[in-house]
Amino acid sequence: MENARWSTRWNVTSIRRNETSVRMGWEESKVRRGLAVLLLMMVCLPGCKKTAEETKQIETAIIYERGQGFSEKGITYIKDSVVQFTDFATGETMPLCSRPNCAHRGLTAEEAGNGAEGCMAYVENAYQAVLYREKLYVFTEESNRIGIYVSDADGSNRKLLAELLDSHFLFGFSTQFYDNRIAMLVSEREVSKADDGTMEMKSLRRLVCIDCETGNVLNFDKKWEQPVTLYGIDGDVAYVYEAYTLQEVYSLYTEEELKQNPELIRPYQRAFLWQCSLTDGVTTELFAGKLGADYSVSSVNRAGAVLNVHKLHEEEKKAYYSFDTQEEKVIPLESDARVLQMEDGSILFSRAENTGNGTEGAIYRYFCDSGEAKKLEMDSSLVPVRMLGGKLYCLKDEMTTVMSLEDVLNGKNEACYQPKRVIYQQMR
Repeated sequence: MENARWSTRWNVTSIRRNETSVRMGWEESKVRRGLAVLLLMMVCLPGCKKTAEETKQIETAIIYERGQGFSEKGITYIKDSVVQFTDFATGETMPLCSRPNCAHRGLTAEEAGNGAEGCMAYVENAYQAVLYREKLYVFTEESNRIGIYVSDADGSNRKLLAELLDSHFLFGFSTQFYDNRIAMLVSEREVSKADDGTMEMKSLRRLVCIDCETGNVLNFDKKWEQPVTLYGIDGDVAYVYEAYTLQEVYSLYTEEELKQNPELIRPYQRAFLWQCSLTDGVTTELFAGKLGADYSVSSVNRAGAVLNVHKLHEEEKKAYYSFDTQEEKVIPLESDARVLQMEDGSILFSRAENTGNGTEGAIYRYFCDSGEAKKLEMDSSLVPVRMLGGKLYCLKDEMTTVMSLEDVLNGKNEACYQPKRVIYQQMR
């Protein structure tokens, strides 16, 4: 559940856009270049049990808006309204259509008039898609409506699962699947009348949860005016993170003053973590009054949260906060360590480490009860980046490599898939 922008950190440029900044944390320039390649490929692009064999997660999937849908078996994306799928098992990319001799496109008016059969992978106004639990989910957007369609993996038996009226997609990793649910952050427009009689329109963000079988839509009791990020789902709870800067700071100081003295902006930084119940739609604030300039959230599950601690005039560090004991422990890892996965009792972190002979990838297991961190044996030529849809995405020789986490923790380095092209170039 590491933030899609990875470690959150304030900076003037990103704050002006009311977004949390991207902080990679890699010190070696070679790794920086590799990460840039990975980001381009993906968008312009929760610890574990005591043994690798026991590392078992509930099946998940995640979609990058207008980009790829990442799941256990492969990557789904849209090209010219046709749903394409890259299969990790075969390495092949193909339209999700089983119709023989299909041209894999929309029908012309003449073809439709003559009763021709359309491509099973073609979905008009298709916006994003993912193959999950042998079912294909396609999301469409038309006017102020988001449609969610479900079909068999080959596009057959497609039906409307749910529709979200007065809704628009948000940027980033805003759609996540967990077990039998879909959680989505969407935006809507609210029109109101001002005191002077003029009409005002504001953009609001809201969370919805869709049952994958019934299509029932659960709406939550809170809406956000500021940018928010879906940090993930754990059981019957979803977590939403909100971070922004009060705009009044820009009327008090010039951009040059803020660049020269970043401390000026600290009193105006705000952050909130929201726990959203997937059973009744109730939203509760966690860490009330704590988050902001000194603390931000890196990752969270039902047991606790990983916090980024960046107090004034102190070295930045990470800490683990237990919701059960309400105890905060400093994590004995460098601040650039990033959460790969959170589970019962422990957390997996990844780092790129300078050995003196170059940069090597490393995975550490942090034990929440004892506060200890243990470096795990793995192929150090791999640099773990993040988990997506149950797979580990790494850099190897500056190329994106999709791995099984269990394999990596067991010392294996066989890739599930290694892209031969920049996938994102095929997106619209």
